[in-house]
Amino acid sequence: MSTKLILVRHGVSADTTAKRFSGGLDGANPPLARAGEAQINAAINYIGEVDAIVSSPVRRARQSADLLASRVGLPVFEEPGLAEMCFGAWEGREMVEVMKTDPEGFMGFFSSVDQAAGATGESLIEVQARVRQACAAVVSAHEGKRVAVFSHVTPIKVIVADALGAPLLSVYRSHLDPGGVSLVEFGKRGQRVLGFNLRSVS
Repeated sequence: MSTKLILVRHGVSADTTAKRFSGGLDGANPPLARAGEAQINAAINYIGEVDAIVSSPVRRARQSADLLASRVGLPVFEEPGLAEMCFGAWEGREMVEVMKTDPEGFMGFFSSVDQAAGATGESLIEVQARVRQACAAVVSAHEGKRVAVFSHVTPIKVIVADALGAPLLSVYRSHLDPGGVSLVEFGKRGQRVLGFNLRSVS
């Protein structure tokens, strides 16, 4: 029996709109913007029935999950391993600014899986390790179910890359919209990507 994870990227926050590095719980943790609420409500219209709701504890993801929870009457289970990457010294800074002030660090980070973001943040391979553990825990707890999982751009892309058996750096070669819905199936024969950055889920 397979378990389907419906992966939903949170809606926009002020940092998303301003193209700032906005990480997990170590950062400013901005709330979901009104435009972000609209994005999530639109996504919810396509998700269909779910058996459980899991969320990153980061505010913008949790608020996104709460919008679905209030509609379907299910509790939200938080999974810390699904939080966004910690961006260290880059936290809260615009990407364009970081490119200008720390070009070597910026280019090094986006071309390496083991270089920490902003010198003191997480590396991509560290994020992959905790996201894998989080996924395994969610699948184990909700075996055979359809689970809505509210998370962030980096963790969701890592899950998809793992399911495809793609190189980890491939996460930087795809685009995932705020409120974008992806679908990954976990079964006895492994994982399958059934959709990425969708607006509808069958």
